[in-house]
Amino acid sequence: MEANCPDWFRNTIGRGLQELRAIGLPNTPAADIAKLTAQAWVQALWGAPRGWLSEDSDRLLEAFRAASRRVDRWPTPNEVLSLLAARPDIRKKLNAFQMSDEQRLRNLGRVKAVLSTTLKRVNDS
Repeated sequence: MEANCPDWFRNTIGRGLQELRAIGLPNTPAADIAKLTAQAWVQALWGAPRGWLSEDSDRLLEAFRAASRRVDRWPTPNEVLSLLAARPDIRKKLNAFQMSDEQRLRNLGRVKAVLSTTLKRVNDS
């Protein structure tokens, strides 16, 4: 499960754990098992049914930071997951983008010109 985990995820988990370790919460794992701790957290969180995307890096790191503000001892992976903010709704951003009819026609003209040029190059070769 952990084998197909991308670097961005491992790096984010590592950074989050380092920040937690720097706070010195009770029950912080010993420094000599920091690597093993990170591997266990990667495995636990990567295996969570989240459909992780690289865009989740900031949200995940913020969940670690939220945990550092809310807990009185070293947190569990589930505690960090519970503080993970929802992904921004991309549909709201897409719907917020408004284009005038004039802009649509101008952009359509640009697309047609690019297609025409491309087809001409293909036909000429």
